[in-house]
This record gives sequence, C-alpha cells and structure tokens, in this order.
Amino acid sequence: MFTLTEFFLFFFYRRILIPFAWFFLGILSRLQPRKKWSHFYLDRKNPTFQIKNKNLGIDNNNLRPIWVHAASGEIEYARPLLRELKSKYPHIPILVTCTSRSAKDILDSLPEIDYWGPSPWDSISSTQEFLKRWNPRALLIARTDLWPELLYQCQKKSIPQILFSATFNFSAQSSFLQNLKIRNLKKVTKIFAVSTQDSANLKIRDVKNVLTGGDTRFDQVFYRLDHPKKIKTELKPFPTDFVFIAGSTWPEDESQLVSSLTDPQIRTIIAPHEVDEAHLKSLELRLKNQNRSTQRYSQAKEWRSDAVLIIDQVGILAEIYTWGSMAFVGGSFKKQVHSVMEPLAAGLFTLVGPFHSNNREAIEFQSQYIAGHSLVTQVGNTTAIHDQLKKIKQIYDSTTKMMIRLEAKKKIGATENLLKYIASAIDLS
Repeated sequence: MFTLTEFFLFFFYRRILIPFAWFFLGILSRLQPRKKWSHFYLDRKNPTFQIKNKNLGIDNNNLRPIWVHAASGEIEYARPLLRELKSKYPHIPILVTCTSRSAKDILDSLPEIDYWGPSPWDSISSTQEFLKRWNPRALLIARTDLWPELLYQCQKKSIPQILFSATFNFSAQSSFLQNLKIRNLKKVTKIFAVSTQDSANLKIRDVKNVLTGGDTRFDQVFYRLDHPKKIKTELKPFPTDFVFIAGSTWPEDESQLVSSLTDPQIRTIIAPHEVDEAHLKSLELRLKNQNRSTQRYSQAKEWRSDAVLIIDQVGILAEIYTWGSMAFVGGSFKKQVHSVMEPLAAGLFTLVGPFHSNNREAIEFQSQYIAGHSLVTQVGNTTAIHDQLKKIKQIYDSTTKMMIRLEAKKKIGATENLLKYIASAIDLS
C-alpha cells in the first residue's frame, strides 16, 4: 500500500519526470549522437538482445529465465552468482541486462549467460512490454540501480526482486531522490546488504526487508585468483624480493608515487589505469626525471632489478598482484579509489590516497592489523608513501602474505547465502 506522500512521489515520477526525461534524451541523441546518453536512449528505443544459447530461441514465454540486472561494472558482483546458478540449475535460462554499453565485452565473454541486452526504459509501456516478452521468474539486481516503475510492475506480476551486495550511504538531509530511493528499497522483496552497518542504515529508515548477506565481489576475486590468466612467468620476481605494486594509477597518483621510489632494494611495478601511448610515455618520462629506468611488460624478456616494470596490458592486474609484497591502489589521489579487494586477496599490505571514502573495504580494513600494521593505510603525499614503504619492508616476512590473505578470505560466502534464499523463494522447477 502507498502512503499519500509515496503516491504523489510515484505519480510525479512516472507521469511527469520519466516522460520528460525520455523526450529530453531523444533531443540530445540527435544533437550529440556519440555521447553516452545517446547510446542509452537508442539502446532502449530499439532494444536488441544477444542470443548466446541458440537452442533456446528468444520470444518464448515458457522459458521463464532468471533475470539478473547489473548496471555496468556491477557485473563483477554478479559473476559468481551467474556461475553457480548455471551450475545448479542448467535447465533455467539466464537473462542479463545492463544500463551501460561498457559491460558489453564482459557479457559477451561469460558462458553462463543465455541472453543479454539493455534494461528497459523505466516507463509504464516499456516495462510492461519487457516483462511480457521475457516473463522472468525472478529479478536479481547487483548492488544498485533500482527503477521504481520496474519494481512496481514486477510486484504486480508477483515476480520476486532481490537486491544483493548492496551498500548504502544516506544524506542527513531529506531530498526527492533520497525519498524515492528509500521508497524503492521498501518495495524490493529482499535486500542482501553487505554489512551489519548497511542493514542498520536501512532499518532505521523503516526498510525491514533486509538481511546481512556479504559481498559477492569477494567470491569473484578469490575465484579469479584460483583460476588465473596466463602471464609472463619469465618476469616473475624472486620470492625473497620485496615488490611494491601500484595498480590502476592515474597521473594524479603517479605524481605522488614516483618521487617516493628512492629505495633501490624495493622492486616496483606500476599498472596504469589507462595504457594509451601518451600516458605510458608521460609515466616513463616522469620516472626518467627521477633517475629510474623502466621496462614495458609487453616488451620485456626479463625484469631488470633496477627497472620499474610498467604493465602496458589491461586485464592482468589481479595476477600481477600475486607477485607483490605491498600495493597502492590508484584513483585515490584523483577522485575515488579503485577496489582494494584484489591486493588484499593476494595478501598485500595496501596503501590508498585521501579519496577513498567511496570504497567500503578501503575504510573497513584500516582497522584490521597484521604484524602490528593496518592492512589498509591512508597516505596523503609522497613523504607518507615513502615512510610506509620503509616501515612495511621492515616488518614484512615470509608469513605476512598468507596471514593477510586469510583475513580477506573471511569475507567470502555471500554467493552461497544468496543461493540459499533463491532456492527457498523462487520456483526453480
């Protein structure tokens, strides 16, 4: 049942805001056809779906797929769930939708997916057409991206909606968007929050359909480490080497990092977030100005002990972290830090810059210690990075990596928690 406030809030959203936004996007798509919002509009105006399992067809209401929605990078949270669903229930098709085209390459590569395509525009007609076409038995939403009309229409059709790996930050000030978000959360069938704090943040706002389920991304990170990609073993350092790895770095991070690399006994790897030629040359010049020689991963046949190894290939950072003793995670001197899960899962003490409040693990693991040192440490400048390198090098020993890895491994199990609920709440026959 709607309260009076919720009724007017939802009425404004579906009858005024959504039609106006669609009209406005249509105009923008004509004026600037190459922009992301134009892609978003066109994908939903004429939606097409990739059929990865040709034996299933597409417009068959009897298929009743499990529908998983992942906005973009959220697909990483869905991957362990997709694997387990296909393993346990191979007879049930899996449909995946996304909001952004940036997930395309990943979706194409996943064998567990039977169909994928754009999520519907959150209008009455688009949502109804989508649900009529696919007739899903459940909607599983990775982390975020709740659409009010979609939730409403799923409820009308008795389609369970499950939000998983969810984490929440609410403003102290009430606003239209925050009120709409809270209303959406109240309507979801079940919410699996990452932590007890996330659950508490919802319950004090009268969102009661929540339980603490953990973060499926940890399951994915450890699965990746157990199923590594092939990398150049001829470059692998000796087990006795102390190796510092700066991952997913931007120029703002590199300006702080490079000046701190003064100890010749610390072998260093830098894996830039962007590996275009202009960025690589700029990084090499920055290191040259600090009297540091460099090698590019793609060209090197052996890693010289005096050279900084620059990873000029995307997609292998998780494997490279396993070579390390200590890490820095980029983005944290720019705007927001990238995930610290991979270096922690690989067993590395991890540094982050001042901009890391977007990442729960970057905050949480600052209060967890091994050998008297926090697993994640904030550094504010070059001097702090230099000091941490020196300090951690002194306390590091042969057991450190295993102890950090075991601490991070305590976070796995969210996928199993989710599957247990799915088995009890959804018709999987």
